[in-house]
Amino acid sequence: MEILKSGLFSSFQDVGRFGLKQYGVSNSGCQDRYSFTFANLLLKNDINEACIEIVGGNFKCKFFEKVSIAVTGPSEQCLINNEKRLETYSSVNVDVGDVLEIKPSKMGRIHYLSVSGGFDLNKILRSYSYHSPSSISDEYKLKGNQKISFKRPKITTPMIFNQDFYKKYIESKGVIKIIYNQNINKHLKDQIESREYMVNINSNRQAIKLESDPLKEFFKQNEISNGVTLGTVQIPPDGQPIILMQDSQTVGGYKTIGVVPKYQIPSIAQMQPNIPIKFQGVSLSEATRINRNINDEINK
Repeated sequence: MEILKSGLFSSFQDVGRFGLKQYGVSNSGCQDRYSFTFANLLLKNDINEACIEIVGGNFKCKFFEKVSIAVTGPSEQCLINNEKRLETYSSVNVDVGDVLEIKPSKMGRIHYLSVSGGFDLNKILRSYSYHSPSSISDEYKLKGNQKISFKRPKITTPMIFNQDFYKKYIESKGVIKIIYNQNINKHLKDQIESREYMVNINSNRQAIKLESDPLKEFFKQNEISNGVTLGTVQIPPDGQPIILMQDSQTVGGYKTIGVVPKYQIPSIAQMQPNIPIKFQGVSLSEATRINRNINDEINK
């Protein structure tokens, strides 16, 4: 397989690397774990088989072997040989010389491409994932004219999953749920939830940056650095919230207001710039219930 166009940002990702935070290495891994999971389920791959994570579309590749592929993510046009439309959340068999094109979407930012049997890669620090803050996995950031081998290419029966899953659980509804820290009082919650935010165009795999009227309560800071995790919501001295993502730092010195539930991360990763969103508080018990229900639907 050859990458003809790598688009805005394409890389290999799996579920991430774990147990290395004490060395300053964040988890990395897929930003939309639901779409990633379906990309492998469609082909009956190992659930952690590496996929290509395609951010922003404008991706094109050519196949040199017969193989089954799957594409997941926003439900807009993917084309084979510029004529056959491939629905997302489905698999298809491609032939030698076939060209796949994934265009930019208005419904989200990230697609996943998987191949039956997996890509022929070596793990780096226990993972196939590209890690943007370091140079430990630069070979897994994809570029044009790059050739990629398959591990065990197979032909499988084409499948399609319920495409309503993306609209129901991943597509942005304009709301970011947050489990507030215990020290965040009602007045401050009201300040946070009354504002309308936009995703900053400079957001990346390290953090989703939001823009709105600054939260003046956070202008003065003198914090001791503490451990942070995926979904931590920081407020720097400029008063603009930051949601930490897969490639974030492992410690941070900004004030924090809470954490985004695990089930919301795929939706946040798919949010387009300049679309209005608001924060809304949620309890830990409610977030746990929702997360369990979504996982149950995936495992049906």
